[in-house]
Amino acid sequence: MFRRALVRLTVTYTIVQLVLFAAFAVGIYIFVTGTFDLTPLNRTVPAPLTRPSRASLTSAPACSCSTPSCWC
Repeated sequence: MFRRALVRLTVTYTIVQLVLFAAFAVGIYIFVTGTFDLTPLNRTVPAPLTRPSRASLTSAPACSCSTPSCWC
């Protein structure tokens, strides 16, 4: 008699706990994704910076200063 009631209460308690845990997890997920959205919909993301090509590095003009402290 009490065995069936105990099993029913245990299953009900487990389901309630899982539903509460799932609601809490969904709330945290919504908060984190809403708070830390780094790319808003109304702003375009700039292209990533790329390394200069070898041609642009070798075709640079030569340094024309003669002092050692010159930053060419």
